[in-house]
Amino acid sequence: MPRTIFLTGATGFIGSRLARRLAARGDRVRCLVRASSDTTDLERAGAEIVRGELTDVGTIAAALDGVDLAYHLAGAYALGPHVDPIAMRRTNVEGTRAFIAAVERAGTPRAVHVSTTAALAPASEGAIGDENSEVPPGAWFPSLYHRTKAEAHRLAREAQARGTPLVVVCPANVYGPGDRGPNGDFIADLLAGRVPGLLLRPGWYSYVHVDDVVEGLILAGEAGRDGEVYVLSGENLSVNDFAQRVCAAAGRADRTAAQPEAGAGQPAGGGRPHRTHARVPGPAHQVVRAGAIRAARTGT
Repeated sequence: MPRTIFLTGATGFIGSRLARRLAARGDRVRCLVRASSDTTDLERAGAEIVRGELTDVGTIAAALDGVDLAYHLAGAYALGPHVDPIAMRRTNVEGTRAFIAAVERAGTPRAVHVSTTAALAPASEGAIGDENSEVPPGAWFPSLYHRTKAEAHRLAREAQARGTPLVVVCPANVYGPGDRGPNGDFIADLLAGRVPGLLLRPGWYSYVHVDDVVEGLILAGEAGRDGEVYVLSGENLSVNDFAQRVCAAAGRADRTAAQPEAGAGQPAGGGRPHRTHARVPGPAHQVVRAGAIRAARTGT
């Protein structure tokens, strides 16, 4: 039977793919978007559009009427010196707070908060982190993005603790076509020959393709257990190795050479090094497809 599914962030990199996938399989999709958002693709897919502010609990609660499942994907992802701290906090923290409050007010039977492995404590070099690696109080954050996502993650965990029917999903470093964020910018610069060199001591991440993240989110909505946190991740790679594989996949020669820089040990985009949550052999596109959630569904 088709379900009615609500999404925030449905015009974004991951959310747009999730919305189209859900609509294509017959679910009724309802999306909260800003007044200025281009919803052409969503409307073409048959989605119902609700225009409103991400921090407006009343608007979200009303949009949740009759909804079987709600996804919260809206978030601000930016790095560097020109980030708007007020806007990022409003989106990442206050938007999450409003979503949770609306779910509780509306009595929505099931919700999924899309967090990130950047909200978890980083694993040390050579170690593998997991969904239980919470950021300790007073921790250092490499960016406002990391800080605000960790705060949002904490809000979600607190909601789970008081019984809100909420599943938390943490994608790792997501890549794929259509990414207009820092990772997508790095890939575009790399393929255009605008990256003059890589680092002698590069950071490393767990990379996961956006289509696998979408599959994991669908599985989380279907079979994830309330109160649990699931990591959607792939293969551990240094930034340099990832860059080389991107060039190879695009049929471009890797013209970059490793060289020392002032930020040695920091990956492109200013993220914190050594943040990883899975290790899978093979090419970068062969990623973990939400094995933990599959196990929850099958009982294995």
